[in-house]
Amino acid sequence: MAEKHLGLGGGTWVLIFAAVVVMAALLSASDGADDCGRHVELHSGAHVAKELGRSEVWVVANYRIKLWQNPSPSKGKPVGEMRVGSRAVILEEAAADYKVASPLDKSTGWVGKVQVARTLYQDRQTFKPCTPKAKS
Repeated sequence: MAEKHLGLGGGTWVLIFAAVVVMAALLSASDGADDCGRHVELHSGAHVAKELGRSEVWVVANYRIKLWQNPSPSKGKPVGEMRVGSRAVILEEAAADYKVASPLDKSTGWVGKVQVARTLYQDRQTFKPCTPKAKS
């Protein structure tokens, strides 16, 4: 099988690689102040399966948590979905709901706090646990 030649010499590939390394270093060198955000973690498949009287396998394969247009009590129309056990960044908080950005379908909507197992802080890029910077 013949290889396709992209027309780039060895020196060009070295420059591209160096640029990628520099970009990665610059991104990791940022102070991360804006990257630490509060997230929701929805109840696990096992938890929801117990509530519904279904198997965990069925819940993980078939069940989705709806995101709503408005917070409770007037939720409006469904605008998105999330999988059980998934995490999403919190954009706003109301008395009984969180406004989140769904990692499943990239929608933005409100999820009831009863669907949330816990909240936590994690880096929005790496998803590693983080501590938010104190407001000055």
